[in-house]
Amino acid sequence: MKKFVTFIFLILLSCSKDSPTPLEQLTYTLTVSASEGGSVDNTGGIHNENIDVIITAIPAAGYTFTGWSGSADGTTNPLTVNMTTDKSITANFVRSKYTLIVGQVGEGTITETIISSDKNSEEYNSGTVVRLNATPQTGWVFKSWSGSSTSTSNPVNITIDGTKTVTATFEEQITQVTTAGIFAGIGKWEFRDLSQSSSSDKSVTCEISSIIFRTNGSFTIGFLSTTISAGSTVTGQYSVDSDTTISLTIAETAFSTGTSSITTGTSSSSTNQIPFGSISNLVLTKSLMNFSIQLNSGCSGDLEADKDGFYEEEKDTYLPPVITLTGAASITISVGASFTDSGATASDNIDGNLTSSIT
Repeated sequence: MKKFVTFIFLILLSCSKDSPTPLEQLTYTLTVSASEGGSVDNTGGIHNENIDVIITAIPAAGYTFTGWSGSADGTTNPLTVNMTTDKSITANFVRSKYTLIVGQVGEGTITETIISSDKNSEEYNSGTVVRLNATPQTGWVFKSWSGSSTSTSNPVNITIDGTKTVTATFEEQITQVTTAGIFAGIGKWEFRDLSQSSSSDKSVTCEISSIIFRTNGSFTIGFLSTTISAGSTVTGQYSVDSDTTISLTIAETAFSTGTSSITTGTSSSSTNQIPFGSISNLVLTKSLMNFSIQLNSGCSGDLEADKDGFYEEEKDTYLPPVITLTGAASITISVGASFTDSGATASDNIDGNLTSSIT
């Protein structure tokens, strides 16, 4: 019995000495960086062998991801990296480049000048600011930009943050502003710059919103805000003195020198007219009017106006209703004879027949 126990002990000792040692887990180091113009969502670290690590390249505004370098290549984004060894990977970015297409309508030239850029380059990198200057040919006038900019300012600055298309429109100047006594500027004109200043009295401001020239020789100026007459209109008569100057007059009864206001009202050529102001340096095209205005009230300024394509003179509420006697204006009636009023008719250009409204 003693020998049997000894034999068992030897067998257990032999098994303990021959058992295998567990293998150690291998790890590798991943280093991830980004060039100027972007970043990555994973900067690396220590990872176990055969582990997949996902890296995403994130371009900054105005930059484009171009690909990986170092221990990886290609443009796959996000990138999956299998850790089989130590790896160093860089995400590369370049500043985006865009096209600026410049065109024109009419006669003139356009120059392009880079006035602000993060990098000096002949190409238009993202973030570059390009100044466009439109120069009309003789006899033409710059009107406006269209496309990626609808500004009426000249020059105009264009920020290159994508592909841009900008067109300058030029219009031919009308050099003879009257034909057979008819003013070529008849219609309603809406002013671009509403803030004007007085050269004679800096406390007077004059915000003119519009001006209407009519075929009957009348004009109406609309004011947004002015010490003359806030939010009102002034109507009078105009006279084209030359191709560049116009005189403005109003009815004497519509103006009071003892107050700071001008009352609205219809001006008649038969009413005594007094000077109201003048227009000079007139430049006129089919849809653009430039001039300097000087009103006797002290309001003055250089104005640019666009023609209102929806205005119709025949629907202008400026025209008053017309009342017409049905019979003679003067009649003789014998004493004792009966009289029957033959009445009158009334109409206007908006409501038509107003006879029933006569009282």
